[in-house]
Amino acid sequence: MKNLTMRVIVLTALALSALHPGISTSSEKLHVLETNKEDEKTILLRQSINPATCKSGDRKFIYWAAGDQVFRFRFDPKIPLHVSQEREQWPAWVATNKEIPPARDPKEPEGCYDNPLRAGNVPYMKGFSEIHFKKMIGRKLDSGGGMTRYYAEDRKGQAFLRNLSDKKLLERGHDCWVRNSGVQECLISRGNDRADYSISRAMKIDKSMLSKHREIDDLYLTMYQDAAAGRHGNGYVIENEYSLFTYVRLASSFRLFPEEIDLLVPYYRGLVGYIIDAHLPHYKWSDADKRK
Repeated sequence: MKNLTMRVIVLTALALSALHPGISTSSEKLHVLETNKEDEKTILLRQSINPATCKSGDRKFIYWAAGDQVFRFRFDPKIPLHVSQEREQWPAWVATNKEIPPARDPKEPEGCYDNPLRAGNVPYMKGFSEIHFKKMIGRKLDSGGGMTRYYAEDRKGQAFLRNLSDKKLLERGHDCWVRNSGVQECLISRGNDRADYSISRAMKIDKSMLSKHREIDDLYLTMYQDAAAGRHGNGYVIENEYSLFTYVRLASSFRLFPEEIDLLVPYYRGLVGYIIDAHLPHYKWSDADKRK
C-alpha cells in the first residue's frame, strides 16, 4: 500500500509538471503532502518560492497573477510562500481555464516576473490586514470564527458577489443617514433606534473615499448581532466581499464595535491600496500582447 501511495504521489507530481512546466519535480524543491483518501482531499504540491533564483524581474518582489492581471509584492523571507497555496483543484483548473495566459517563460520558477505565481491567496495580505487593523482600529483583528480571505477568483464572474447583495439590502433600508466619516448607514431589520445595534444594518463606503482609481466600485457591508454579540467585549459582526481588477476577491468577516464604524474607511482604504499599489497594468504576457 505504501508503494502504491508513493507511486500516486510521483504520478501526481509528473502530471502537474506536464500541465505547467514552471514547476520543478526535483527532490530538492518538491515537497508533497500525503492526505487520507477517505478525507477526499487532493494531494498538494508544495514548492517554496525564492525570487533570488529568478532570471527575470526585480528579485526583491514576488509576482502573482489573478486571471490575466499581474501584481508584485515585496518578498518577505520570514513568511514562506508555496506554489500550491490554496489550490486543491489546481491541475484540472489550469488545464481548463483559458483566462490565464501562458507564462512568458515557463522554465522560470513560479513567482518570477516571467512566470507569475498563479492564483491562491494574495501574497502576504493576511498579515498586512492584521497589522493594518491594529494600526487603524487600535486593537487586534478578531474574525470571530468567520471567514476572512484575500484570494484570486477561478473564473471571471463565476462567484456570487456579496457586495451586490449588500447593496440591495442598503437600498431597501427603512432608515438611512450619513455618518461624520462619510459612511452611509441604513437599518435593515425591525426597529427604529439607530443607537440599538441589535438592529441589523447595511453600510456603504463610497469608492471616492477608498481610492482615486477609476475602475473600483463602492463598498457595501452588513453589520449584525450574532449569539456572541450580547457578551461584554465581543462587539458585532461586520461582513463584506469586494472585487478588484475582476479577479481579486477580498472577503472579510470580523468583529467591530459601534464606536469603530467610522474607522472602517481608513481600514478598507488600506486594503484596497495594498492591491492597487501592487498592480502592474502594463504587464505583457508575451511580446505579442497588445495591452499598453
